[in-house]
Amino acid sequence: MGFLDNSGDIILDAVLTDLGRKRLAQGNFRISKFALGDEEIDYSQYDINHPSGSAYFDLEILQTPILESFTNNSSTMKSFLVTYANSDILYLPVLDLNETVGASLNTTTKSFLLSATNTTRTTEVLASANDRSTGLLFGDTSIGVDTRHIVLDQVLTSEGSDQDSFMPADLIENEYTVYVDYRLLRVTNATTSKTQVSTAFVDDDYIAAYQISGEDFLYEVDIPAGDSISNTEIRGQVGPRLKLALDTSNDLRNSDLLFNRVGTSGASLADLGLTSGGGVSSTYRYIDTIVTVEGNKNGFSIDIPVRIFKKQ
Repeated sequence: MGFLDNSGDIILDAVLTDLGRKRLAQGNFRISKFALGDEEIDYSQYDINHPSGSAYFDLEILQTPILESFTNNSSTMKSFLVTYANSDILYLPVLDLNETVGASLNTTTKSFLLSATNTTRTTEVLASANDRSTGLLFGDTSIGVDTRHIVLDQVLTSEGSDQDSFMPADLIENEYTVYVDYRLLRVTNATTSKTQVSTAFVDDDYIAAYQISGEDFLYEVDIPAGDSISNTEIRGQVGPRLKLALDTSNDLRNSDLLFNRVGTSGASLADLGLTSGGGVSSTYRYIDTIVTVEGNKNGFSIDIPVRIFKKQ
């Protein structure tokens, strides 16, 4: 939905998304809730020093062009408006990629590197030659116990703070939605069993949504008495830590079709920022994609770049 400017009259333009039209055609379309967003607004344009006075402080914001509604449900809103009973809240928490406890982004590709198959992982003996500092993740469940995973901290930063503390209960996020391209990826927990999670839905653009929560994904952060957290990079208030892992789809493991259609071929290990542990020189195909993690309560989100590679 979108508000259209019509010289004073308020007009609400509403269209059904692709998923909404599908459910309408199936006869099970029912509006049970809605969300509001301020995607187009840049609040830094609020000017308390405007020479014309307070009536003009927010003029630039009020005159911001508003997007008309469109049907792509995966792109409609990235930021949601939320309501809090506590009126003293000045700042909201963010999700921060913890590259100390979990895997870090590869410095060459600026992304996580996810091996598509067991053969990709074992041919060059990648596991023994590359630690998690290279961003290497294993996308085949056959590996068993795997300590390589993505770790996200829920943090409310405090400038100048040298001691971490626990976040207020009303700001703590306990459930997340993870969005991935279902043609490429599956979401798993980061436990020793590395179990795939069931999808909440897969839309017409092949974007799968996973609802994740509970002890398989959320871990309490330990704050030593009189000391700051040794394994987080941001000082401030912290909430439960989120850990997750990824598997590749059967289509990527068993076929090169998607790699040929939307991927790149002929990459060396050096191109991927990796080294060989077995002295073998192979080439690889790869596909770049984005994994989005979004808090269901606070609405904050983070986009995680992932490069899926497969022995060519």
